[in-house]
Amino acid sequence: MNEFPGWIMKQRPLGLGLLGALAWVAALGLATATRLTLADTSVDWWPLLGLAALAAASQGLCDTWQHNLLGAYRVGSIDEATSVIKSWVATSAVVVAANFFLFGRPVPTIALALSLPLALTTMLGARMSWSLFQRSLRRPPVDARTKKVIVFGAGEGGDQIIRAMLGDRSSRYVPVALLDDDTTKARRQIMGVRVRGTRHDIAAVKSITGADVLLIAIPSAKSSLIAEIDELGLAAGSTCGCCRRPPNWSACCRPPTSANSRRPTSSVATRSMSTWPRSVPT
Repeated sequence: MNEFPGWIMKQRPLGLGLLGALAWVAALGLATATRLTLADTSVDWWPLLGLAALAAASQGLCDTWQHNLLGAYRVGSIDEATSVIKSWVATSAVVVAANFFLFGRPVPTIALALSLPLALTTMLGARMSWSLFQRSLRRPPVDARTKKVIVFGAGEGGDQIIRAMLGDRSSRYVPVALLDDDTTKARRQIMGVRVRGTRHDIAAVKSITGADVLLIAIPSAKSSLIAEIDELGLAAGSTCGCCRRPPNWSACCRPPTSANSRRPTSSVATRSMSTWPRSVPT
């Protein structure tokens, strides 16, 4: 199964919005019940339920205003998280004001302070969980026809190409390692693919991972750098490609060629690491 049925995907934003409303109900109820139980005091349920209903309605209105219920943002993205936080801030202001001035403070101050971040954590956690689950469904399987890829460049280009490869279940290319000469990126990971060294570690990393392809994902790479990595990859015996700009991964290893030139017309040049020809064949 690669995706959920279409009707479930269409209702996803509404379901996450409903979950956000329920997060407020659960957070206020749980924090209040815990606080008052510890203080050996009974819970005044009706004002509490009224406050929770107001919080749920406010969250729903804010989500509608931010277009969260219309699927305006990719689930789990920074844009969606920013939108959810904005809705949460507005709803928090409503909840605090209503608790003290409208419902007679059914939620103690400490419980209120605990319930606000609890509601936000629940909403963001649900979205992140959905995003991770969807990502796992899209991740391509590793089998006999899969080609393992070492990506050189842990910057924006490497990030985009790895997400493109791991976001297509039908892809025959799976990244297994990152390389980068920038020591500040030595511990970086992108979707579980971590940096394992620099250009001088190509042979060692290929031996460890069994990689078939070396992909240069540095849009600003100079010809001298590409030539040097070509030589290092040749010595290691892998397939090499170069991404000049954010790539269309479907064209990565089969670049279209011009009839009048032996150079590919796309932004990606690829070579076989096992044979490593000096020019790209038409």
